[in-house]
Amino acid sequence: MLKLTDIYSGNTADTMADLKAQGYTGVLFKLGQGGWADVPRYKAQWWQEAKSVGLMVGGYWLCDSRYHSSYHMEEIRLWDILHKFSGELGFWVDVEKPRISMTETEYQQTQYSGYKNLVDF
Repeated sequence: MLKLTDIYSGNTADTMADLKAQGYTGVLFKLGQGGWADVPRYKAQWWQEAKSVGLMVGGYWLCDSRYHSSYHMEEIRLWDILHKFSGELGFWVDVEKPRISMTETEYQQTQYSGYKNLVDF
């Protein structure tokens, strides 16, 4: 059984060694959201740190419903996400509300809510 966690650049409490000591076997990094890269831009060293302590790595891109898929894809290409940051756990797409505080009604009013961006993504 795998024990995974997901983290983004704003997480600062645990080091990769801490995660390994807590029994995690892998980590999925938030690679980006909308038109900006996250971990590759702000905490790129985490990728190698995770590997160096024996964690499997992978990542996800939050398909932000406020942006057309072209914004996502431009940044994914710029950072060469598919080749540099897929790892053993792969590259995933995360479809959820772009802000935790966003209501369901607000989310449904965004231009690319639900599956709409995934068609192009």
